[in-house]
Amino acid sequence: MKNIIENDRVELFTYFADKYSNKIEDSHTAEEFFKDFLKETEGCVNIDCLDADNDDRIECVDFNHDEGMIRLCTRVPEEDAEMREMRKMAFPFDIYSFLIRFKNIHFIRIKNGNCIAIVVNGYTMKKKMIQSFVKTSNYTIKGFDEKSSFFTSNLVRERDGLCEYIRAVKTPITSFWIIPKQLTINAQESKQKLYLYNAVALEERLKNCMQKLEGQIKTTKDREDIDDFIKMYGNQIRTVAEAFFKLVTCFYHEKFDFKEKNKEYNDRLLGDLISPLKKYVYTSQDDELHLSTIVRIANELSHDSGLPVKIADICELYVWLVYYISDFKERISSYDDRCKPKVLAKPSPLDYIDENLKKWNFNDAIVETVNTTSSSSCTYHMRIEQTFLDWDLFNNGADYLCKDGYIKTLNQTDVSEVLEVNSKENVIALVEAINNKVKSDCEAQGLDEERAYLSWDIDIIRKNKPSHLFTFDEIKQLMADADDSKNNKLVIDEDGYAHIIVIPGPAFLYPVSIETWCAGNGYVGQNSSLNDAESVYHLCLSLWLDYLNTDEKQYDDYYRQVDVDKTIEEIKKYY
Repeated sequence: MKNIIENDRVELFTYFADKYSNKIEDSHTAEEFFKDFLKETEGCVNIDCLDADNDDRIECVDFNHDEGMIRLCTRVPEEDAEMREMRKMAFPFDIYSFLIRFKNIHFIRIKNGNCIAIVVNGYTMKKKMIQSFVKTSNYTIKGFDEKSSFFTSNLVRERDGLCEYIRAVKTPITSFWIIPKQLTINAQESKQKLYLYNAVALEERLKNCMQKLEGQIKTTKDREDIDDFIKMYGNQIRTVAEAFFKLVTCFYHEKFDFKEKNKEYNDRLLGDLISPLKKYVYTSQDDELHLSTIVRIANELSHDSGLPVKIADICELYVWLVYYISDFKERISSYDDRCKPKVLAKPSPLDYIDENLKKWNFNDAIVETVNTTSSSSCTYHMRIEQTFLDWDLFNNGADYLCKDGYIKTLNQTDVSEVLEVNSKENVIALVEAINNKVKSDCEAQGLDEERAYLSWDIDIIRKNKPSHLFTFDEIKQLMADADDSKNNKLVIDEDGYAHIIVIPGPAFLYPVSIETWCAGNGYVGQNSSLNDAESVYHLCLSLWLDYLNTDEKQYDDYYRQVDVDKTIEEIKKYY
C-alpha cells in the first residue's frame, strides 16, 4: 500500500473505489473507510467546495451513528502553545470542521476507470436541527450565519476555551469533494468541475426518467395505465427540475436579495425558485415564456388537475429542462478562466503535449506495431481520453489517431480517416510505442518525462456476430480458478467469452467489464464460497445485452437480478 501512496495517489483513490464498489450507503462502513483512508493518506488530500473555499488536509472524522452525523475536521489545535498562537494569525479559530447528515459516499471515476474524487453526500438539515446537534456536550453557540452561503450554515461554538468553526452542509447538493493533490488544480477550477458534476448528475436523472417512461409506454396498452405512468414520471421530473433550479440558485446566490436568502432548502418549491431566477438570472422575454411553461406543465403532471394527460406535455417539459441544464453547464464553463498546472520540480509537459499533439506523426510506431493483414471479429479505434482538466461535457468531437499517423479532431459520426487496429495485442504495443516517442521528445525538452504520455480511449467496432454466450458454470469456474492473491476483474470479449484478467490489465479493450475484486477479499479462488457468482452472471448478462444494443462498452459494479431466460432470449437476437 505504501508503494501506491508514494507513486500514485489517484491509484490509491481507485483502490478504495474498487474496495467499496464506488458507493458507501451505511455510516458504519463509511467510518471503516475513513479510518483506513486517513491511515494511508495521513490526511494529505485537498478538500474543495462549491464556493471555492478549500483546505489541504483532513485531521480526523467523527461519527454519531444514532443521529446520522459526520464531523470532518480539517484543523485541530496544535499541541504546542506557541505554535497554536502563531497559527491563529492565519486561522483565528482552534478547530475547523464540516458537519454532514450522512446519506452516502460516492467515488467519482473518469472514463479509464480511475477514481479522481470522493464526495460525501448528505440530507437536508434545518436550522433547528443544526443548532440542537452542535449544542450537545455543553457547547455554547457564539455565532450563526445561515445567509452568506446557500449550501452551508456557518457557525462558531465554544467549550473549555476552544472555539470551533463549523460549516454545516444543509442541502443535498454535493457541496465539496475530496481530491488527490496529484491533480494540481486550483480551487476555482475545482469549483467549476464540482458544479458540472452536480449538473450532469441531474441531467442523467432526467434522462433516466424519460427512458423508463418510454419503456413503460411501449409495453402498456391500457390508456389509463399510460396516463398514470406519465403522471408518475412527470412528478419525478418535477423533483429533478426543483433540484436543478436550486443548484442554479446556489450558483448565483450572491445576486439574490436578503429575503430570498432566508428560506430553508426544502421550503423552496418550483414556482418560488423560478420567480427570483427570472429577476436576477433569466431576464429575457423568451426565458419568461419558457420558465412559465416548465412550471405549468410540472404542476399539471404532478397534481390531480383533472386535465387530460398528454405525452407531448412531458416531452416539452423534458426538452426545456435539457435546454436549461445545457445552458447552465455553458455558464459554469465560461465563468472562470482555465487554471494552469502548478510548477513542479521539472516543468510540466502538459502544455508542450497540447501544443504538439496535432503536429506529431506516429506513422513509424504504426508500421512497427500494427499487423494490417490479421483478421478478427472486431477492430479498434484509438482516441485521446478526455482528462479531468479537460472535462468537456458539451463536445461532440474527439481526437482520433488516423491512418496517416496524425491525431485529428473528428466528428464521431464520420470516422473514415481513423486508423483501424485489428487486435488487442497491436493496440497495447502501439500505445506503448507512441508513449515512448512522447516521453523521449519531452525528455529532450527538459520536461518531466514521468508525466509525459497520452491517455487513450478505445472504441470497439464489432464486425461479426458473437460466436458464443458465456454461461453461469463458465463464470463460476473462472472465479474458482482465479488467484485471490492478485487483483482480478471479470470481462467479456467481443465473441461472448468470459475471462478473468489480473489488474492492472487491459480491461478497456473488452466490451464488458465489472468491478475489480481486490486481492485477499475472498471473492475468487479455491477457498472462496463464490456467493457472488450468480449475481455476477446476472450482471454480465445485463451488460452484454446493453453492449449488443448500443455497441458501446459497458461497465457496472451494481449487482442486479434479471430474468435470465428473457435476457438470453433478447441476446440471441444478435447471434
